[in-house]
Amino acid sequence: MPTKVIHTAGFSVLFATPPRPEAIARALLALQPSRAEASGPTTWRTPLFGLHVDLPTARARAHIAAFDCPWPDSMGDPKGDPELFAAWSLGMFGPFTFPGNLERAMVHAYEFPAARSLASAHHAFLRVSITQPSRDAGRAVIYDPLAELQAMTNLARALLDAPGALAYFNPGGEVLADAARIDATNREARAARVSSLPLWVNVRVAHFEQAPGWMIMDTIGMGQVDRDDLEAVFPSANAKCGQIAAMLRNAAEYVRERGPVIADGHTMDSAPGHRWVAKTRESGLMPGLVRQVLRWQPVGAQLPDAFA
Repeated sequence: MPTKVIHTAGFSVLFATPPRPEAIARALLALQPSRAEASGPTTWRTPLFGLHVDLPTARARAHIAAFDCPWPDSMGDPKGDPELFAAWSLGMFGPFTFPGNLERAMVHAYEFPAARSLASAHHAFLRVSITQPSRDAGRAVIYDPLAELQAMTNLARALLDAPGALAYFNPGGEVLADAARIDATNREARAARVSSLPLWVNVRVAHFEQAPGWMIMDTIGMGQVDRDDLEAVFPSANAKCGQIAAMLRNAAEYVRERGPVIADGHTMDSAPGHRWVAKTRESGLMPGLVRQVLRWQPVGAQLPDAFA
């Protein structure tokens, strides 16, 4: 699984038609990067073109590559498509990218109904990979994942003004958004004095087939801010999914800001009279990326054996 080794962040912009270099260069003018320059060929298939963009607010550099094909959601396999599989394994599509990210982003886009229609209409994409500069003269690089993600989002917003751009896609967080959604989320975050976490971290919910009558809900993407994802398990009868989702969102922002301060046995309320207790688990229950999670379960609930 690709993590923060080669690239520290990454995203894509989905296009209806292949983007043109002059149009991307014009879109970048709104961002006023300190430097934008053409790049040579990259790995995987030969891109239509490539650009490097310096992001001074994050002390980072963005590498943009354009591809005249849909996002490769399968990420290949060693025998059927070894070139794509190798590119994914080396992290060329960004940290925490995993097969099926785009399909799950469409399925769980509860607050963005246009997600599936926009994503399904794309036939090309920009792949944007963020890297940190190497150590220079013995000085350690100051790495701020939040500043990097915000700079990344600003770059995505500028690129969405290019002709043919359909949607921003964050594979590690399984998030899809158009320009209006990015603008609205950033406004709401500024007003509430919190981060724009919903643009990088999604909340997913599903019935758990191995435990009939129970549901699971989780966050996906917290690894981008160097935190564990959160998960909740609960009976489906009379479940207040909106309240549980808000609880996970609030807890995600809390640990994003304060660090991993929630320990096993700590409790939290989703609503008056609805208390949950935390327990660390080595892996989550949702399909896709395998990672450690902080699981929340109703206090006093007898969990089915499938959750053990």
